[in-house]
Amino acid sequence: MASSLWKLCNFTLNTQVSSPLCGAVRNGHHIRGVPPGIAKSLKQKQEEWNYKDPSIHFRVDISLPPSRLSRTEQLEERLKFIKAQKKNPEVEKLAREKKLLIDLDEVKKEWEKTSGPYHIKQIADHYGIFEHLYGDAYFYPRVPLDITYDVEEGKLPVYFGNTVKPLEAKSKPEVAFESDGDSLWTLVLTNPDGHFTEPNSEYVHWFIGNIPGNKVGEGETIVEYLQPFPPKGTGYQRLVFVLYKQEKPLDFSNFKRDGPCLTLSERTFSTYNFYKHLQDHLTPAGLAFFNSIWDSSLKEFYHKVLNMKEPIFEYDFPPPFIRKQEWFPLRKPFNLYMDKYRDPKQINKEFLMRKLKNVHPFQPTPPPLPYPMAQYWDGYVPMWLKTEITKSRLNMKTFQTTPFRIRFRIPSTREQKPTNNSKWPCCKVDKPEVEFITALVFLLPTMILFHPILSIVTCVLEIILHSWVHKKNKTLRDGTFYYKSPLHGIVKEFCGRCKDQQTKDKITKIQDMRNNKMQRYELEYIKSMVT
Repeated sequence: MASSLWKLCNFTLNTQVSSPLCGAVRNGHHIRGVPPGIAKSLKQKQEEWNYKDPSIHFRVDISLPPSRLSRTEQLEERLKFIKAQKKNPEVEKLAREKKLLIDLDEVKKEWEKTSGPYHIKQIADHYGIFEHLYGDAYFYPRVPLDITYDVEEGKLPVYFGNTVKPLEAKSKPEVAFESDGDSLWTLVLTNPDGHFTEPNSEYVHWFIGNIPGNKVGEGETIVEYLQPFPPKGTGYQRLVFVLYKQEKPLDFSNFKRDGPCLTLSERTFSTYNFYKHLQDHLTPAGLAFFNSIWDSSLKEFYHKVLNMKEPIFEYDFPPPFIRKQEWFPLRKPFNLYMDKYRDPKQINKEFLMRKLKNVHPFQPTPPPLPYPMAQYWDGYVPMWLKTEITKSRLNMKTFQTTPFRIRFRIPSTREQKPTNNSKWPCCKVDKPEVEFITALVFLLPTMILFHPILSIVTCVLEIILHSWVHKKNKTLRDGTFYYKSPLHGIVKEFCGRCKDQQTKDKITKIQDMRNNKMQRYELEYIKSMVT
């Protein structure tokens, strides 16, 4: 009907009039909201939300000047090399036979010289490195950094966003890069995500200045190395290595920290202010970074190294929304529905009382049912109560401490027949057998007063008699007659045959009850058919 009206409007009315009157219809269904051709995509909406005025926010390149070779000259060299390789018959033969080997180290070096800085810049933009360290400035890493940590398996390199655990970065890494002997460098390791009190500040983990050439060990240590320490619950944190090229020897006395500097407030750092203060004498040239996340080794680090409590961050969930009560809630189990509006203290108290019902200081907890789904339901039991009792028998812990969607775990119980005053079946824990307690009471004085030899003889005789009783009971034809040894109440707890017999008796009893119930139903059905 809707599609036919839409066609009629398109043929008879103007499009400017028909669209607001009839609305958009696709395959007989009305499209709510703006049609897909007019509605903005998610990308367009994000561009509107993150819009920045280009007259104020414009990106500035602060990197080292590129090499003197232009892109056209590099392309010509590549084409000459490719043509020479295609004319080489030996290379062609190896390629056809799939035996041509390529040196990946040479490929990496060539990549670092040509398109590597541009790719690394794109990766850093993706991780937000430049935005969070330099604001609207960026640079191309012209100097490749080779950074490795010593671990048990060997060397763990730092690339551009790989994961390094705090335990793996416990000691300072080895840093290597190509440089002239007369040049000076500065290396800074900073964490833009880990400051506890100032969200726009950083923690400096390592600071070495006035490095002669590529000899990092001979540089001036401004701040000693400190391993990453991302707190529990904060997720991944970025640790960024930045290599600066110096124009002359610099005085870093304003940034110098004496000793290991284990006070975190003294390690507060801002890359933006640092570069702004020394931008006439420093130029960023190299970049490498990794992600680190909490591990169990940080607990000891916080307590013994930093001398502070380990911070743990948790998300504070808002309280659940509970709508107003209804007179007739449809398609909602009434027990779960009513639990939403109860006092949480009352629910916790009720749950605790049910849990402590089976706790006794001198008696063991009752064993779970061997066949929880084969228990007999005596009398009428509502479906919601059956579900709760079944979950308790299967040991399904579904209790929650919040007032929303609360369920109780009823302890493992055995059902008794309903009394005359009660309509519903009572749930009561089985009492310990009197026979076992009586035999134990008589056995303890015997074991204490008797001589050890007599005690051993008594145990041996009981084992012999108990075995003879099992053989004798197999030959009996009368089911009501049953032989027992003198200490049967104690020995049966350790006898596998007795336990199997108890289980068989329980199953037989359940099956007999089911058969009687089915016979009763059949008789009632026959009576109804006859009458």
